[in-house]
Amino acid sequence: MTRVTAFAFMDGVITALKPMLRGRVRVYLDGQPGLELAKELAAELELGQRLGARQVSELQTRDRMEFAYRQAARLVARRPRTEWELRTLFNRLKLAEREQEDVMQSLRHSKLVSDAEFAMAWLENRMAFRPRGAWALRAELRGRGVPAEVIEATLSDFDEERAAALAARQGLRKYQHLSPELFRLRLSAYLQRRGFQHPTIDPLVEQLAVEREVERKDST
Repeated sequence: MTRVTAFAFMDGVITALKPMLRGRVRVYLDGQPGLELAKELAAELELGQRLGARQVSELQTRDRMEFAYRQAARLVARRPRTEWELRTLFNRLKLAEREQEDVMQSLRHSKLVSDAEFAMAWLENRMAFRPRGAWALRAELRGRGVPAEVIEATLSDFDEERAAALAARQGLRKYQHLSPELFRLRLSAYLQRRGFQHPTIDPLVEQLAVEREVERKDST
């Protein structure tokens, strides 16, 4: 982050631009250390240039925003993030609300953040590996800060019965050795924990219980 010193708020002539670690440059005003900037911003400055207090303040604001953008891009590179998650980062970095929105606009323009794409990717991942009911998916997406209207749009074509069937198939092996009664109880509880409701669970569990009994008879 930009380090502010007393000299940063004074008029002064740039007398030195000294590289630092991690792509930072220290700007000296009238021979004294004034402020630190990203090298990209420091490249806009020249020795002998006079900086007023307003110019220094603007440079510091731009530096904060550039730093926040880079930090957000690093997080997104690891996994997709929602705007809410990135605003949590911006709050830690003490960005003002207007600064946060400007950085977010840049991230949107670069296609690094999209709550709609995040929600769709989340749904696709769940369907592929850990199917959930609409109730559970809504709770998960709300927990990531996805707006309600985006969640509803994402789930508008959601096939609850297909998701439940996929989830049930994953859990079948655990309960194959149980009695018919316990099989129904345990599989129902398993599906409930994954956010499915009884109108979806009950007929599915009954169907799978019947299929299991038919397979057992055929194998004897």
